[in-house]
Amino acid sequence: MNFSLIDNILCNFGSSFSRVWFLKAMLEKVIIMSQFQDIINSEQVVLIDFSAEWCQPCKMMPPILKQVKQQVGDHVRILKVDVDKNPAIAHKWKIQNVPTLMIFKKGEMKFRQAGVIPAPQLIEQVRQFL
Repeated sequence: MNFSLIDNILCNFGSSFSRVWFLKAMLEKVIIMSQFQDIINSEQVVLIDFSAEWCQPCKMMPPILKQVKQQVGDHVRILKVDVDKNPAIAHKWKIQNVPTLMIFKKGEMKFRQAGVIPAPQLIEQVRQFL
């Protein structure tokens, strides 16, 4: 992320390194959250894979998501959200288990399931909302 705008905003808050670092981190979370909202509010169907690096079942999802993308193409946008790196998003959507898959269309959650979902079932779920 380019922090030049954020740096200009923060110059009025003092020069303490820890204070500036903390404020940058908080603003980055706000920006990421607003970008996330913009994405799920779009007309396009959005499939989100909430995961974590330490999660073994999560490692099964990339080939499944690749199959989904091959079948439905650009009609769906697929996002991977690491719950440890994006705790605000995980908290907002009450993600307690990973992987958790969610499908959004026009900002409305249409589908949610925790656990690995086989590609044919996930493709069927996505196609319902195209």
